[in-house]
Amino acid sequence: MRISENTYHSRIQENIAQSKEKLGQLQLQLSNLKKFNTLSDCPSNVFKLLELKTEQFKGEQFQMNAHLAYNFLTHTDHTLASLSEILIQAKEIAISQANAPTFQLSTRSLIVEELNQLLNQALSLANLRIGDRYILGGFKTQSPPFQTDGTYCGDQGLMNLEISNGIFIIINIPGSEIFNVLNCQKDTENEIQKVNFFEIFEILKTAIFNGEWKVIRDCLDDLEILYHQIIATRAKIGSKLQNLNATCQTEKRQCLTQAALAASLGEADLAHVVSEIGKEEATFHSALASSKKFIQPHFIDFLK
Repeated sequence: MRISENTYHSRIQENIAQSKEKLGQLQLQLSNLKKFNTLSDCPSNVFKLLELKTEQFKGEQFQMNAHLAYNFLTHTDHTLASLSEILIQAKEIAISQANAPTFQLSTRSLIVEELNQLLNQALSLANLRIGDRYILGGFKTQSPPFQTDGTYCGDQGLMNLEISNGIFIIINIPGSEIFNVLNCQKDTENEIQKVNFFEIFEILKTAIFNGEWKVIRDCLDDLEILYHQIIATRAKIGSKLQNLNATCQTEKRQCLTQAALAASLGEADLAHVVSEIGKEEATFHSALASSKKFIQPHFIDFLK
């Protein structure tokens, strides 16, 4: 079958256009080092790349959540460590006073002042914050959870953050769980007894000032309850931090793997692109040169 000259012209033009388009795509890859610049380049690979990018974004959010969780838990642990030191000092004072009923009033006044300083330190720790967030107020993180008289103004809210797919961690402890502790030794069927940190200090100060030795001895038991509650809470925080660190390491490895896959799938190899551009330029110039041989001027062209 005879092929018309118009058909030759059309095919040559198509080849030149295809070569020019491919050369343009390669030059675009060279400029941004991306294999795919539109969805039509390779739909299946572009979809995979988008999935990897989504997973990377989620991984970054998990890492931000983990960082916030680490800050909350470590600051809470440091706060509890300082509170335990305060309780130890208060217990030492109470023991010395319970066994020394002959202390002068002036001496007892100095001891009460020392307890006042410890109480102020405890109040400062109770209202500790990270940035603009109070860590012991439950969900109420924008205002101090404790008033100057020790009244708790926070709530029982527990902040639960996702640190990996399907893995959540509670990052805070409401202050009432630390400063207002259940006293199992004094529970009755009709009433639940609790030991309040700030109330015990006030009772202890009054008892020392007035020389009420029996009350001082009773305060020792309550201080011991508060101390053990803090130790138990710190143990829970330590367990959470261990789990958090392990989960973070796993999440970081996953993020690195996803980043490597995304790079291999979506990033163009510079040497390969430069080589392909050289080949395609040669093809393009060859197509142009061939077109000159096939598309010769005719007598009719001269007449035009």
